[in-house]
Amino acid sequence: MHSDGFIFPSEHSRDLYRAFPGFEKSINKPTRFVKTGCVERVVTKDRAQYRREIGVDDDCFLVAYIGRHNTIKGYDLLIEAFDQLKDDQRLRFVCAGAPSTLLSCPQSTNWIELGYINDAYNLMNAADILVVPNRSTYYDLVIVEALSHGTIVLTTPTGGNIDIAPFTKGMLLMDEC
Repeated sequence: MHSDGFIFPSEHSRDLYRAFPGFEKSINKPTRFVKTGCVERVVTKDRAQYRREIGVDDDCFLVAYIGRHNTIKGYDLLIEAFDQLKDDQRLRFVCAGAPSTLLSCPQSTNWIELGYINDAYNLMNAADILVVPNRSTYYDLVIVEALSHGTIVLTTPTGGNIDIAPFTKGMLLMDEC
């Protein structure tokens, strides 16, 4: 690795790179940790309006997922959790992001796929909880964005998630399944 040093958003965000060839030999270079944040996005639709538009009643508990639909991001774990809860008519799983060609989403009125969206902050605002079940991660900006809206986040203790958790009561770390 040809560099004079490294900049990472947090200590555990570099864990992902330990498997890269040559990383361990070069990690003795100066390293700085610069936490990142985000500008709070303006919500353009109130909670009730957005829920109506995506077909979720006000009395339903909305579990949101925003991200790639693959196993590294834990989309399959989300599907497994849904399989345990799918009969609860007051629970809705709402997912945004690229559909997977390898993982099929559940066919249920309690599971809603939005595909790509340009207003994730409206979904975060409408959600009761954002679930980010990643198996491995660097530093998930969707978590930072959700927390800036006051959305509760349930995620795994991987990468930068470990470093963000002590700074907020709005983030819950779970064990990976």
